[in-house]
Amino acid sequence: MNNETTSQDGNVFSWLDTAISAREDVARAANAINPSPWTAGSAEDTSVTHIALNDPESILRRCAADRKLLELHGVRGHGCPAYDYDGDLNEFARFYNHEACPVVQHLAEGYGWTAGQTPPIEGDQVT
Repeated sequence: MNNETTSQDGNVFSWLDTAISAREDVARAANAINPSPWTAGSAEDTSVTHIALNDPESILRRCAADRKLLELHGVRGHGCPAYDYDGDLNEFARFYNHEACPVVQHLAEGYGWTAGQTPPIEGDQVT
């Protein structure tokens, strides 16, 4: 099973670190502009409610949690559940230092990595 995943700059691990940092920077900038508590609007005002549910503090907590997962699963040998070539779940798959386990790949997808095992195309942006 080959789960090595590369990106523009060499690997999904550094790509994901850059993506998380970009989210953190935007959240900090938004919090600096409006440090007051972000509150939900009325039930009819879904855009305000959406913004309130994704306030800077929530984003920073999510980024911190994602960094903890990346620390556990990134750039170090470990065991992690994965599907084998037959599509069966192998609960004891071994991933080595240069391999991205499914947890890292799924985290990256949440930050805009849509290409799976394929490197992002030059010019892809972190969303």
